[in-house]
Amino acid sequence: MRMHEEDRARAGLCAGCAHVKVMVSDKGSRFFQCQRGLTDPAFRKYPVLPVWQCHGYEEKGADGRSERS
Repeated sequence: MRMHEEDRARAGLCAGCAHVKVMVSDKGSRFFQCQRGLTDPAFRKYPVLPVWQCHGYEEKGADGRSERS
């Protein structure tokens, strides 16, 4: 399984969202931080994974940004 597939299985939509920042600890643990959660209380900063539905989801484009612009 490639890392993207592992992330998708573990994190759901967050793995491909334009608003995610993947944090990696010194021990190699991966945490998915929702950047919307930093400014909008409707979103959790660290959502319970996996996320299969999210009204704030925007697909990440090839450049890592939202494809909606």
